[in-house]
Amino acid sequence: MGLIMSAMAGGSMYSQMINFVTDTMYTFVQDSENEEQFQAAILRIFKSLNSSLPGKHYDVPPDSEIRTAFNDWEKASNDEIRKMIFVNFIRDKVRLNKIDSVTMFTGIAAPPAAMAAKRAAETVPQIKMIKNVPDVLFVPGMTVAALFFVKMSKSMAMAKIAT
Repeated sequence: MGLIMSAMAGGSMYSQMINFVTDTMYTFVQDSENEEQFQAAILRIFKSLNSSLPGKHYDVPPDSEIRTAFNDWEKASNDEIRKMIFVNFIRDKVRLNKIDSVTMFTGIAAPPAAMAAKRAAETVPQIKMIKNVPDVLFVPGMTVAALFFVKMSKSMAMAKIAT
């Protein structure tokens, strides 16, 4: 019964839901007077999306793409065209954040590697005190350190590629 009523009201339930979400997002940027306010509104949208949707996180588009969208948005003559530009920007530029395979492999391999390293280090006389560190603290600490190292090395490599 609900599907019939929604079809009679002007479209599918999915399209009505998408229209509601885009209308809500558009209210964030509607009153932007300059590029900084527009970018802050875009960041607010992504912050609310990432905090309200459990498990899903979306990447914010680069500043250059936001700047281009703002320039197109600012040149638009009326509010309907501005809304269409904004909806197209969100549809084209919003991407789901995906974990790369190196990070996934590190997260899986780090705990057993940390346990093996701790067992091996317990036999070395110079670092025998590692026996005093409980496994409950050592394994998660080493896993977080490994993930931090992978993330930092990846960002440093991307910075070298960008320059």
